[in-house]
Amino acid sequence: MKSFIFTGLIAFALLFVVSCQKNDDSNVSASTDAINTTNDAAVSMYAEVQNDLESIDELADNQVENGFNSLEVRESPSCPSITSTAPKGTFPNTVTIDYGAGCTDAKGKYHSGKIIIEQTDSLRHAGAMRTTTFIDFGIDSVRMKKGTVILKNLSTDPTTGNRKLSREIKDMVFTGKNGSITINSSHTRTQLEGGNTINRSDDKWKIEGGSVGSNDNGIKFTTQITEPLIIKGDCPYIVNGWITIIKKDEETRIDYGNGTCDRFAIAHKKGKEFVIVLRPRF
Repeated sequence: MKSFIFTGLIAFALLFVVSCQKNDDSNVSASTDAINTTNDAAVSMYAEVQNDLESIDELADNQVENGFNSLEVRESPSCPSITSTAPKGTFPNTVTIDYGAGCTDAKGKYHSGKIIIEQTDSLRHAGAMRTTTFIDFGIDSVRMKKGTVILKNLSTDPTTGNRKLSREIKDMVFTGKNGSITINSSHTRTQLEGGNTINRSDDKWKIEGGSVGSNDNGIKFTTQITEPLIIKGDCPYIVNGWITIIKKDEETRIDYGNGTCDRFAIAHKKGKEFVIVLRPRF
């Protein structure tokens, strides 16, 4: 499927962190303070960010690229307000999605703030670029106070239609119940399947790269995708891959699974395991 990606952003996950097995949903209990449970809000939030960024890119695809339903984000005709400088599928184009003080979308998620999408050409085409800017944008309890995501098509295979994209995240500030993190990252997204169809359900993507960031106490951390993250179009979660996070000389590894579509990631730290429960991106 053609997921005209984005990397845009987010339907943030609620954080529940417990010490249990990843495949045992019955043992998962809600924590009232995920920071205290993991002793690391940055790790928990970063684990979510990787999954949540996908939903914004899909939102951008719906508004800019031909072949997607541009009205599916709306619960009512008036919210969000959607304006553009050119017809859908025509480029260059700038689309503004403005939720104002807030409203609930068709999928039951509460949005507020503004997203501005600037695109030079269809992301099917090599050289096309999408810049997504967030102005006090929020989904439920998580806000993206500011920041920019730049997505560029590096190449498109003429036979399969699969694409290779770069994604730069610049000065993105995420704020949630458990604190804030600021992230700058550089990722490469390689499409493995689905390039020749318009349906997202048959898409498969591989994500590689790393990030630098800091939490709201000014403590810095670095991340590296040590095993490529795998995204499938028919699953609302990352289904495979590892991220290694280093903060204050302490290493945490986040395991997104072995290919099974489920809502868990596991953080490994100091010989212990903590389950992170992710909110789906769609």
